[in-house]
Amino acid sequence: MNSNDPALANAAELLVKSVQVILDPGSLASSRAEAQKYYDNLQATAQPQELCTLGFMLSTSQSPIVVHAGLQFIKNSVCYSWNKFTEEQRASVKNMFFDLVKSKTSLSHNSMYDLPFLQEALAKVIVEIGKKEWPQLWPKLYEELAALSETSNIPFLVFRRMVEDVVSLNTVDSHDRKMELMQTLNLTASDITTLLFTIESNAIQHFLMAKQEGVETGPLERRIRLILSVIGAYFEWVNTSIILLEGRIWALAILLQVKEFRYDAAQCLLQLMERKGTKKEQEVPREFLLDICCANVLSSIASAGNEEDDVKFLKKLGEVFAILCSVTTMNSHDILNMDKYIHALATHGDIGALISATQAYNNFLRNMERQSDIPKPELASGITELIQVIVIRLTKTPKPSEKSELNQLRQLMGQILRTASKLDDRFYFTAQKWLYTCLFADSCSVTVHQWDTIAFLLDCVTSSISHEIDGVIEAGIKDIRLALDRFNNEHDLTVKSSVLSVISSLFVFLNLVREQDKFEEACLSLMNSIFSAAFDCFKLEDLSESSRFIRKHVASLMIKLGSRFPVLLTFSFEYLNLLAKGVVHKMRHVEIQGLMECLFLVSNTWKNYERQKMLIETALDLSAWGEMQKLVESPDTFLQLFEDSVFMDRKSVVSNNVSMLHAALRRVQSIPVDGKEERVHPAFDISRQLLPIVLQYVKILYVLFELPQFHYILELTDLEKMQILGITHSPMTSQRTVSTNGNSDGSLRCSTGEGDNHRTSIRKFIHSTLDFSYGILGGCCLLFAPKFYSIPQICEAYLNYVGWKLETLSDFRIRNVIRYVYRPFLLYCPPSAYETVLKPFVRAFAPFSKY
Repeated sequence: MNSNDPALANAAELLVKSVQVILDPGSLASSRAEAQKYYDNLQATAQPQELCTLGFMLSTSQSPIVVHAGLQFIKNSVCYSWNKFTEEQRASVKNMFFDLVKSKTSLSHNSMYDLPFLQEALAKVIVEIGKKEWPQLWPKLYEELAALSETSNIPFLVFRRMVEDVVSLNTVDSHDRKMELMQTLNLTASDITTLLFTIESNAIQHFLMAKQEGVETGPLERRIRLILSVIGAYFEWVNTSIILLEGRIWALAILLQVKEFRYDAAQCLLQLMERKGTKKEQEVPREFLLDICCANVLSSIASAGNEEDDVKFLKKLGEVFAILCSVTTMNSHDILNMDKYIHALATHGDIGALISATQAYNNFLRNMERQSDIPKPELASGITELIQVIVIRLTKTPKPSEKSELNQLRQLMGQILRTASKLDDRFYFTAQKWLYTCLFADSCSVTVHQWDTIAFLLDCVTSSISHEIDGVIEAGIKDIRLALDRFNNEHDLTVKSSVLSVISSLFVFLNLVREQDKFEEACLSLMNSIFSAAFDCFKLEDLSESSRFIRKHVASLMIKLGSRFPVLLTFSFEYLNLLAKGVVHKMRHVEIQGLMECLFLVSNTWKNYERQKMLIETALDLSAWGEMQKLVESPDTFLQLFEDSVFMDRKSVVSNNVSMLHAALRRVQSIPVDGKEERVHPAFDISRQLLPIVLQYVKILYVLFELPQFHYILELTDLEKMQILGITHSPMTSQRTVSTNGNSDGSLRCSTGEGDNHRTSIRKFIHSTLDFSYGILGGCCLLFAPKFYSIPQICEAYLNYVGWKLETLSDFRIRNVIRYVYRPFLLYCPPSAYETVLKPFVRAFAPFSKY
């Protein structure tokens, strides 16, 4: 490798110009393309030894980008062509490179090579050579690096990258070679760790002295941070007996008080806590770590401000304590310390620190729940202050940038409240104080955010209350009456809706009374009063946003109560029917459907086939289905639906029918037959009667998609494209739709993002009703099997109607057909129907199969 070769000198000169042109943002496109062509051609045609020599020649440049390009040439030669070098050439490369590192990266002077990206590039070359030759052909590599570490930072980058490449990233050529490197890393781990902590200790002393004397400390700061990052990398895999020697953990804990390095020290401790140890290793003394952290943490929190570095440190420190709280056995003294620490972290002011404190306390409570020897009331002694801080934060008007953090904080608070309620049977009385601050306050003094937070808080606390606690249940019934009085006397509809959420959270107490067999006339009267007050909202005449919202809230509340307390609502079933008859003429279909879904859920407790069948037939208006049947008889009659003058009025003929049938299939359960293993579904007969109409409707839509004027319906919206790419979108821009598999899966469908014009209304109508139809067709397979598959020509119907011209649909649209219709159709096909259903179906899609 002769650097004096004129040809190589000329190539190096052209290469420097090419690199400068490629990376110069002001270069012309043609010049950049020509330079890139020369650069690529040189790499493809030159010998590895020549490329390596060119790399060393470029490393003498005064331009960082040129030097980096030269180092890349050297690294690529080592990575891909090292076996083409002779032993003498390899030795020459190693010697030349170490001479380069020693001369250019000394701590005694500043140079261009102090740039982080150049130092990383230098370390990469040494690591790649080491992966090829260490330890067999380069046995003294780590000795040379240890000696160099006194005057350069490059060895620390090599230590870290070698561990990352071999242990974490597995970027070694073969498994055998990795095992050799792992064995050598283990043999040197003790010496390297000792070296790291020794140099770190000396550097810290020099840093503190320099800081006290007012001398520049930047280089020392970078050096110490680099060493701590290497220590963290070693903590992930090295044997714990090495970590626990000579007070090394204490040395890191002390750094929690040094502002410049406390984040890095917390990161090292976190690496130690998160590691997956083996049974043969010495166990990490978590109690000792907890004592060390508690001894340093309060002063660290007290000195932390609101700057970005302070916030990052508090978040990281919270992560350390979150892990310690989940695994450490604690006594009463430790509990007091944890309360003190968590409160200090929570009251810092930053939402990230508050989330970390909440996660730590959540883990702390769960850990204490497993320790039966600690008095339970003592475990929840510090929760009040923490929840108070969280409630204050949640009830503030949120910033747009904090919405995701606030949702996370809300969920963590819910977990804490559920656990605390289990630990302390009478914790509800603590939550009751927060409830009263809203109930007895003026409407203008309590915000909607406060009401919503209190409702969520109560919902979490009451979910863990047992029916065996008399005093709490009596207090809960009393609070329901107070909340109902506030609901009846409230005039602001927005606040009224929030109070309704509070009543919903307290509704569990009525169910607990029922479980105690004490559900008397007074409780029934109270429950009926709640329903009566709620149904009065349907009488609101104005069409304001708050009016529509509370009406929708009442409808969704009925579904929630029917789902959670179906047995309890059987006591008020007839009363609900009576209330509905009084306001049905003022209810919109979506509100009627909410009520019917509630009644469907309650009817599951009857276990009465005929009675449920009658309820379903009452909900499904056969005359409306007859009108829909006429509408879908032919494309011409169906197209009349989309005329501007009639669309908004007549679209309900389709949407109301399919949504109600889908609701019946989703909410009503099958009933076991006496003395038999089979089950029957009350909706089978009516669904069989209406199924041809649904199939015809799906086929008519496919015909519609072929018409040029309706091609826009199948076009993907921007949000659907984001969904395909896996890009998350804000829940605020989404709308909830029903599941199409016969069950509620809480899926979200992106809105089109277009204006509420006629085309957009048609698009929404078709996609929603098509989803309902898919749900009906797939739900029938799930709910009615095996009886469903005995219907004559059911296979032909699904193939010829649902599968009619599927090639006109995009893959994104076909996915719903396969997932929600054809998959359950095949999945629930009984063996007795294989010949008549399964095999003909498979032959239609796979004629080459043996079937």
